[in-house]
Amino acid sequence: YEKLNDGFAHAILIGVSSGIEFMYEAGQVCRNQCPRMKIFAVVHDKSKFFPQTILKNGFSDYFLLPLDLQRLEAALIEVGSADLKS
Repeated sequence: YEKLNDGFAHAILIGVSSGIEFMYEAGQVCRNQCPRMKIFAVVHDKSKFFPQTILKNGFSDYFLLPLDLQRLEAALIEVGSADLKS
């Protein structure tokens, strides 16, 4: 986690490929270790897409792909741009 807090990382993307429960746990761990980091959940399967549960588990935002691809791209650009301004 030291490398995530070294000022070079801007966001964390976590997908559901290892299972939905793992994604939730990973979100919680990342939120505890990197409280100011943007943490994004990326889900491809609508049957595993529960926005309120995602947010409750420490994520900053969530994206259902491919539907939210443009919104994800905009969020990543925003995170990168915000860091350049500071």
